[in-house]
Amino acid sequence: MFALLHFNGRLCSAIISVVEVFFPLSVL
Repeated sequence: MFALLHFNGRLCSAIISVVEVFFPLSVL
């Protein structure tokens, strides 16, 4: 369970990083 949660957290972090690259928070 913790492993799945940890993986999900890393996945979310990666997605957020990609989103910030294409859509900078300064624009939002």
